[in-house]
Amino acid sequence: AMAKGLNHQGILAITGEYPFVDLDRLLELAGQREHPLLLVLDQIQDPGNLGAIVRSACSLGAAGVIITKDRSATMTSAAVRSSAGASELTRIARVSNLVQCLDALKNGGYRIYGAAGEATTPISRIDWTGKSVLVLGNEGKGLRRLTRENCDTLFAIPMAGGFESLNVSAAAAICLYEATRNKNV
Repeated sequence: AMAKGLNHQGILAITGEYPFVDLDRLLELAGQREHPLLLVLDQIQDPGNLGAIVRSACSLGAAGVIITKDRSATMTSAAVRSSAGASELTRIARVSNLVQCLDALKNGGYRIYGAAGEATTPISRIDWTGKSVLVLGNEGKGLRRLTRENCDTLFAIPMAGGFESLNVSAAAAICLYEATRNKNV
């Protein structure tokens, strides 16, 4: 009865608010890795996409995820469910101003790489070693102008078959895999 029609599969948990980490703490923890990779999401709106992206980030070794507070999905029960438990293992920070966040990351020695379908640099040409940030944009509009302008490099996933783009969670998995593969070479 408490699940109110949701597919509960016989299990229900009552929890509090999602425990976001402070950006400074996330950077401190990420800095303990040899080649930290952070994932920044620019106004992802679908909780299912957010959860799937968090699952990929966790599975593929990202040091953390940064989301925006406004006009974005947050870690609701739907996002947590879609993450299949990865939301409990992944450090996620929420920021009010993404441009200031990107500036702080740059000042911390991170290179900022933004995924943009119209970019001419293919993802395979990105050097993900060192401190790296992968930025993915909104499901419909992609990266906002100021976000795009604050990226060091824009890259694209080469597409065949007449499609212009992928679902953002599929794009995230491809980008995270490529970054992880590149770091381990």
